[in-house]
Parts: sequence; C-alpha cells; structure tokens
Amino acid sequence: MTMPKYFDQFGLKEPKDRLQTIFAFSEGQLGSTAWEIINKDKDRMTSFMLAMGAAEDIVPALGTYDLGWAVEEAAKSEDRALVVDVGGGKGQALKAILRDTPGLPRHRCVLEDLPEIIEENKQNDPELSGIQMVGMDFHSDQPVKGALVYYIRRCLHDYSDDECVGMLEKIADAMAADSRLLIAETLLSNPPAPVPACMDFVMATISGKERTVECFSDITGRAGLEITKVTRNPGGGAVVECAKA
Repeated sequence: MTMPKYFDQFGLKEPKDRLQTIFAFSEGQLGSTAWEIINKDKDRMTSFMLAMGAAEDIVPALGTYDLGWAVEEAAKSEDRALVVDVGGGKGQALKAILRDTPGLPRHRCVLEDLPEIIEENKQNDPELSGIQMVGMDFHSDQPVKGALVYYIRRCLHDYSDDECVGMLEKIADAMAADSRLLIAETLLSNPPAPVPACMDFVMATISGKERTVECFSDITGRAGLEITKVTRNPGGGAVVECAKA
C-alpha cells in the first residue's frame, strides 16, 4: 500500500526527485537517495549487485554495435583517450568492450566512478590492470576532455529527465567535435512490451524511468547532442550513439 500513500502525499505525477522517491518513502528515509539507503546494509548491497549482474544480458555492453571504427581512429594519435566508461562501476562493461573489440589499447581506456569504488577496483581487481581509473561524480564536470568515445550504461534510467540532461551536458561539454557518446540502455517501444514496462515501473520507485527513442532524442537534444545511430539488441536493449549538435 506504499504507492497510494506516496501519491496521496506528493500528488499523482511522475516521481522526479531522487531525495523523495517511493522507495525512500517506503523505508521511512525521505531525504536519502536509494543508493544511500542500500549502502547502509551490506547484505542488501550484495543482493543488489548480484541482481545487476543477472541483468547483463538485457543490456549488453555493445551487443551488435561495432566499435571497430575506434581501433582505426586509435592509430591517428598516441595519447588521446579512446573509451571513457562513465559511471562504470566495477568495470564489467569496459572489460566486455575490450574483449569484443580486438586491437583496442587498454591503456587508452578510462574507467570512471566514485572515488571509493575506483580505489576498491585498484586494490581488488587485477583484470583492470593497465586501464586508467579516475574517481569522479557524473553530476560534476567530466574530467577527461576530448575522448573519442564516452560510454554510459544503465545509469540514465536511474534519473529523471531533468537530471539526465544535466549529466549529459557535463559529457557534451567535454566532447570534441568528432567525439561520440554511446548510451546503452533498455529501449522502450510504444506501447511497451510487458517486461520492459515492468522494469519502467520498478525504476519509477527510485524516480527513474526507461525511455523510448523519442525520450532519448528529447534529453540528448536538450543537452546539446543529436542522435546519429540507434543499434537495437535482442532482449530490448540498445546502444544510442550521439554526437555534438
């Protein structure tokens, strides 16, 4: 009965505030983000990370998107960052990208996440050896400027449209004229299929949402970007390629 009580208090409208989520309301912890609440319980966080791992097949790192062009571009300069994985967590996606893109120099790839996560990666994961790792918050300025590819997976669906625009603006400001942004997310049809629709409902509990192509076009356009390609993958995921408008 949490949702009816939540909407009675906040009004019947799309949840947008990450400090006033349905999830936080149900936990009696309004004012805290979902991640802050989950982080307080180690067992809960472990279960959450296992669930995220199980979702790998829904939104694969690249799927049918071919990043081979980045290998060709790598030869044109010696020090340009090639792939920056924004909010990449423990590097699952970046590891998959390196595995599926032969010839991509790992020392020119960058894994970004919160400083505490990056420090844990440095200490505990030898598979990330050779990859540049940078502590950052994607609500703040993007520290790596002019990279060939910026990549963000399963992050935007955690946030409202307005917050996503702010995050995307930070990336757009760092992009060069020939940079590309790759957004890997579930892509809703209209009307949505049952499973993605259920996921959209779940994301609403933390003031996030799944999106259609039109929704992605809106938030990227507001951030000064334009969609140049959409590569759909089996299972409902997609890679949305963007350039500076």
